[in-house]
This record gives sequence, structure tokens and C-alpha cells, in this order.
Amino acid sequence: GNTGEAINFYLNNNKITDADWSSRKGTGKVRLKEFELVDSNGKPRTEFIMGDDVYLRLRIRCLEDVNNLDIGVNLKNLFDESISHITNLDSDYRIDVKANTEIEVTVKVEKLFFSPGFYNIYIGI
Repeated sequence: GNTGEAINFYLNNNKITDADWSSRKGTGKVRLKEFELVDSNGKPRTEFIMGDDVYLRLRIRCLEDVNNLDIGVNLKNLFDESISHITNLDSDYRIDVKANTEIEVTVKVEKLFFSPGFYNIYIGI
């Protein structure tokens, strides 16, 4: 499509599913199946204002037993500078998953005080 259509797609698309992940890395034994930005009511959102709580809802599939799953979220500005990094291991939040199980994890970023703009979200499992 044209440039305007492409920009609108990215601005309005707050949900990514496994069909969109063509550049996966790793063994594939743990997979991020879906990622979505939501508000405190679980409603999908693409825009947040300063002071909002932001929730990142992740759907993860484990093909084998995983003890103490490490989920990391890195937020970067458009210059690829790291703004914030969150991992469950920093707060000793333990996630154990049995083989052939799909789980949903919600990561809360409290009181978002980023300057207005666009940010990239990187997720590592």
C-alpha cells in the first residue's frame, strides 16, 4: 500500500502473533506466541499518556519443562537507546512451566513517564 496506509497499520496494530515472527532466535523450545499492549482494564491500546500504567500481555508456549523462566522487556527510543529494562528475575518472581503448556503473562510498567513519542519494545525469553 501507500505510505499513509503503512503508517496507519503500525500506529493501530498493538497486537503481534506468532505468524509475524520470522526472525526468531534460539532453540524454539520456548516461544512467544502473542504480544499485546493493554490498559488496566485489559483493553487493547496503542497510545498511552504520561502517568498511565502500561500492561504488556504475553502468550508463551513451552515445549519442554522450564524452571525459572526469564522474561525480559527492553524499551528503546527511536535512536535505539535503552530507556527501561524489566525482567522477572530482578524481583525474584519465579515462573515455572511444564512441557507443552501455554501461559499468559502480563508485565506491568507502572506510571509511565516517558516523553511523548514512539518507542520500540524488545522481548526476550
